[in-house]
Amino acid sequence: MKGQDNKTTIKISEVSTLQSSTYKLSTAGFNDQQLKKLNGIIGRDIFCTNTSITDDNLLVCYNDYISADNSAGSSVKSEWGQTRDGFEGRLKTAKYKLAGLSRSISMTLNKHSGTNYCDLGSGDGSMGVVFAEEYKLKPIFMDINNYLDKSIISNVNFEAFDPSKDITSSLKYGIISCFHILHHIDSLEDIKARLLNIYDLLMPDGVLICREHDVSDPTTYSFVSYLHIAYEIKELTIPPDRYKEYLDNYRLCLMSIGELASLACACGFKVVGCTRPIGFDHSYYILFQKI
Repeated sequence: MKGQDNKTTIKISEVSTLQSSTYKLSTAGFNDQQLKKLNGIIGRDIFCTNTSITDDNLLVCYNDYISADNSAGSSVKSEWGQTRDGFEGRLKTAKYKLAGLSRSISMTLNKHSGTNYCDLGSGDGSMGVVFAEEYKLKPIFMDINNYLDKSIISNVNFEAFDPSKDITSSLKYGIISCFHILHHIDSLEDIKARLLNIYDLLMPDGVLICREHDVSDPTTYSFVSYLHIAYEIKELTIPPDRYKEYLDNYRLCLMSIGELASLACACGFKVVGCTRPIGFDHSYYILFQKI
């Protein structure tokens, strides 16, 4: 909870290869709670210990959700993020997640109150809205497409960006957030390029706050990967005939805390604070400051 100072010791070393790049997806090592979590998300018992999960298994689940949504009178799948909890539920979840920031992180964030704030990879906007209100910031939401919830879309500033290019802006930001975003970038090289771009967008002493998954072993790698696929079965808007292609090209660049910290420090940041990984998905917050 906020007010506690749950820090993780980080060994800074140069990272040239990603440890998880050698891991293979497997349910071996999953406990009953992990299996129950995955099967509960998709409503079908396809995840079992030491059972191979095929693209055909996942395609059946995806088609089930497409069919159910169409039978309700929709010609396309529901908007991104709307099938889980609804936006009000997502706002409550965001408040709960942000309550886990440590004292050292919150104190540093408060020093940037009133500055420009960019929520990079904003999704439906729930995390960015709550974060901006908490720290009294002037937010701009950025993503590759406008996924903002319709209840806020007319009241906030949004800018689309091309993930293959650097973001340019006349503004300098006091805070930039990447909440569960960096692991969706294809490679370490691309993540480093994005971190360098973020460094340039920040004002002197500006900060980057990230929420990521701490992945340092094959079991955690597989579980977090399957967790993403399970949720996306319920949220993707791609046509069923392109789902197989989507799975074939599916990539997550999952890192340990140390790997991310090393990348950021190589880009000119210093680590201000880091929370302990918690929950099924080993999520944690880490705050970097421009030096």
